[in-house]
Amino acid sequence: MLNCIPSTIEQRLNITYFYLDKVTKKFIGFISISAGKVTLKKKSNFIGEGENAKEGEYDRLPAVKIDQLAVSKTYQRKKIASLMIEQMLSKVYYLSKDVGIRLIIADILDNESNNGLFSKFEFKEFDLTWFSSKDKDRPSQNRTYSGTPYRVKPMYFDLKWVS
Repeated sequence: MLNCIPSTIEQRLNITYFYLDKVTKKFIGFISISAGKVTLKKKSNFIGEGENAKEGEYDRLPAVKIDQLAVSKTYQRKKIASLMIEQMLSKVYYLSKDVGIRLIIADILDNESNNGLFSKFEFKEFDLTWFSSKDKDRPSQNRTYSGTPYRVKPMYFDLKWVS
């Protein structure tokens, strides 16, 4: 049913995977990912608790960021977004065997549907106290689009626990 077509941008800022219905050739949805990082206040907030923890070591964690994910209204509620996330997790996991990637991060629209979708894949909500208040990478929960306010939930998936 699905046909995934990777699209690259000349500037190599991100990659977008477009999904088309194999039979009708209609647009189903897309997922866009890019390289990123997470900067923490201190190491012990996230990694290395125990005897190997050293304050300040590894305060920046390499990540892949889900920039955008969308499914056409016609195809919503058919587990398409789950399939897209599953395929992206698989790609990033195999890439992480050759390139340093610790986290997959996403700022999701804070609603019941998205919360359930990302929780199903064991994404966890970031504790915003982990981030320095002066850090430009600190996630923001309250945003506006064309004057309309909305709330996002910064979430992460930790590849450390995947075997």
